[in-house]
Amino acid sequence: MKKKVLINIIAAVLSLIVVGTIITFAWYINTKKTSPVEISTNGISISYSINSDTAVNQETFDVEDISFFDIKSQTEAYYLPSMAVCLKLTITNYSTTAVDITLEQDTQGYTLGTEIAAGVISVYRYTKASVNKTIFEGAAANTYFTYDNVLKTYTVQSAYASGTTYYTRSKLFDATPTITSSKITAVALTNALGSYVTVLDRDGSAFAVEEYVEVENLSLDDFNQPGAEYYTLASSTYTLAKTYDANATYYEKKTVAYLSDFTIASSAVTACGYAVSGSYVSCVISDVSKLTYISQTNEYKLPAVAQANKYQTSVESYLSTNTLTHKYETATKLTAGSYGTSGGSIVLYAYIYGVQPYAGATNNFLNNGNNEYPLVLNLKAE
Repeated sequence: MKKKVLINIIAAVLSLIVVGTIITFAWYINTKKTSPVEISTNGISISYSINSDTAVNQETFDVEDISFFDIKSQTEAYYLPSMAVCLKLTITNYSTTAVDITLEQDTQGYTLGTEIAAGVISVYRYTKASVNKTIFEGAAANTYFTYDNVLKTYTVQSAYASGTTYYTRSKLFDATPTITSSKITAVALTNALGSYVTVLDRDGSAFAVEEYVEVENLSLDDFNQPGAEYYTLASSTYTLAKTYDANATYYEKKTVAYLSDFTIASSAVTACGYAVSGSYVSCVISDVSKLTYISQTNEYKLPAVAQANKYQTSVESYLSTNTLTHKYETATKLTAGSYGTSGGSIVLYAYIYGVQPYAGATNNFLNNGNNEYPLVLNLKAE
């Protein structure tokens, strides 16, 4: 499946926000620009460009044809180097001091939180909170959480710290898996926000929670999009629609949550290593040291998967083997510049791709009618 993403860049501690819609056909670049970034508190001034040497500090950047992968499938990593969308980011230091550069994906957007007690998995969605010291200290205990971008975990906070990003949470559901021979054979849901259904995956080692949502104004073109699946409802049963009827009411499945990488002990789940809200957009970030130069096209690509390993390599294992991650940090500071004169620069590459947690995952990260997919990249200079 392919989608569109829109990158929006916000400066200071910079954020590139990538969002998109379900229909993708062409490239589009928003021409809105800002002046070079300057952080007045420490005198750091940097400039950046994306896929261009002339358009700098763009606030928005629209990218299309994002391909989605089942990252655990043994047959899909072979296609990642050719199908991931490459963004070339040129970052230049104009500060009068040398600076370190960090570019990383913010994973908070698609990550859910889990708490497990007596085999019951409580699943939470987290929302950024606008909070000051007075509000924090006036709230009930266990109200505000922080997020660890490396460990992908949320931790409740008992004391306020300025400059910290806090989140509040709402429970999506409680899930009680039935375990037989170390496999999940059924999942009972309670305290659910909606009318959810469960789908077992990977031979009982994972499960999805889904919801049927009515689609408004579905067109024939939308119905016929590759990979699109729409359902009709009759006698409390949802049936996959094979043909389009302009007068019918259609529904689509939205993945509320996908959970896997469980630890199981004494016929109960004791830990969950992976909890996400449906499909999402991800990326790997690298300088040229881990990439392959293609002289014919004068471009850098992700390292290829050998033909012999075409059906034996998952995206997950491929990234691990090649030590490719969503974060890059400079080993050497970019040299200082002077007023109006550039200092050191670095070229980084972000390879963007979509993640389908499982074969039936639906394309609904933001759970709205536009099927928008955000990707946030934090660019820091310090």
